[in-house]
Amino acid sequence: MLLNVGLRTGDKAPMAYVELVDRPVADFDDDGYVDQAEELVAEAIVEEIAEAVVEEAVEETAEEVVEDTTVEITEVSRRAC
Repeated sequence: MLLNVGLRTGDKAPMAYVELVDRPVADFDDDGYVDQAEELVAEAIVEEIAEAVVEEAVEETAEEVVEDTTVEITEVSRRAC
């Protein structure tokens, strides 16, 4: 967490209060940034799952096509003999 605390007395140097935290701090979120971040993470997870599902479907379809083609070639080979 980073909080701007103003200017230092004397030389007017900018000061900030810095606190290291190991969890999100939602209490100080007035602009909805935490909500936006959560939405972005959720969207990324959904996209990742969708890509995995599509990839799996493509692989299954490719395997079916190979099987069908193999069956057709085998049938044509038997007819030719």
